[in-house]
Amino acid sequence: MIPDNIFDPLLRSFSLTIPATAKDFASAEVIPASFAKDHAVFLQEAPVRLWYRTDCERTYEHFARRLEQELRHLRHESTSMIAGALLALYTLQQGREDSPTAAMNELLSNVVDAELSQFFVFAHDSPPAFQKFKMGEFSIGQLAVRNLRNRSRDVGSDYFELYRHRLVGKFAIERDTVQVRVVDWMGLLPKYGVEAASQLTRTLRDRSVEAYFGRVAAAQFDNFWERFDEVQQLLTAFGAPYLDERQIRQTLFAESISVFFEINGSWGSVYPSSNSGFNFNFAPVDRRIPATARSLWDDFGIDVNADLAPPLKSYSLFTAKAIRYADDGYTNESLLHFVIALELLFGGRQQIAQSVSRRVAVLVYRPLGIALADAQKMADKIYDARSGYVHQGHSVPVLVLTDARRVCDEVLKALMRRLKVRPFEQNSDNSWLKELDYIYSAQIVGKSVADEDLESCGVVP
Repeated sequence: MIPDNIFDPLLRSFSLTIPATAKDFASAEVIPASFAKDHAVFLQEAPVRLWYRTDCERTYEHFARRLEQELRHLRHESTSMIAGALLALYTLQQGREDSPTAAMNELLSNVVDAELSQFFVFAHDSPPAFQKFKMGEFSIGQLAVRNLRNRSRDVGSDYFELYRHRLVGKFAIERDTVQVRVVDWMGLLPKYGVEAASQLTRTLRDRSVEAYFGRVAAAQFDNFWERFDEVQQLLTAFGAPYLDERQIRQTLFAESISVFFEINGSWGSVYPSSNSGFNFNFAPVDRRIPATARSLWDDFGIDVNADLAPPLKSYSLFTAKAIRYADDGYTNESLLHFVIALELLFGGRQQIAQSVSRRVAVLVYRPLGIALADAQKMADKIYDARSGYVHQGHSVPVLVLTDARRVCDEVLKALMRRLKVRPFEQNSDNSWLKELDYIYSAQIVGKSVADEDLESCGVVP
């Protein structure tokens, strides 16, 4: 659990509304904006932002990472978006200001066992002559209507009855029931003062609960497709046709339906999503892309329309590929491209892994709020995972990929800070490496380095 007192000032400052004075406050988007479409009607939901103090000893980023770590320890799916939804719900609890850490630990203590049934339902009917079959724990063929109907009824949902016209007779992939870990919200409801809560509080609470279960369902569907690919590997190697999960999961108008039940042995709910049509959420690109371009110019002097410096161009190329691989579910390929990006910046002819780990550690340990030695260990684990995949065929752990993405994001910012104070010249990257090596050697033995030398290297002083 979260240790007492350490995070109390930060947790006590949390608010989902803008503080009366914004001095010493910043905000993070914990639930992104979304759009939904039901038939011809578009519904838009604004992002939910969490406000917090910036003058606390422990940073918001530090706590968010600690929360994700606690979720993994509890065998709960752990992503930044799941943690964000949990933080929104935590902030809405009544009376948490008196004992903020205790309130957070009580929330975490309500992570319980549950059962999950998942159905991937296509928009088209099952072919008349298609013979339904099992592949491992997956049933492929016409949707087992009874299973979905009974599961929906058992948890008190009218989902099946409302949309049966889109479900009966359709082609589907269904996975056998699996056990998962989720937060027992019904057990926590008394903490939210349901009767006395304002309309805004109730709206935010409902939005946060939907976001939480929706993100858990999405993470579980990632597991669904990973397992779907795994169970057919031997079959494919022995000559059977391959069912490409990458193409299947992107099928338009298909429904991904998650039914959570037996949550703490008593309740459940249905969470559908679609690649188009009802409940389709997508990133607000019309605001985020222009905002990102403005931030690149305002913070780093980078014009996305101009020619990029060679190291920035090559680094961006491979990190962008890595992010796209990750978004498509290619964990192993994603990590390989993150490592390639780092080696292009920091690798030498000899001792590449050790040199890269040290140089990366210098750039990321302060933004990540960890010790220099721990940052180097993080980089070493990224390399170990890459070697395990390349040389032994071991799949890359999701946690390592998350760390790699975080590390590469901070390295990108450091590179742009470096280029802002030292515009790129041919072979100037070699001097950067030497300066990073000097800073590492000095700091590892406890010697101080002048702030101007740190800033010249792109290091946060």
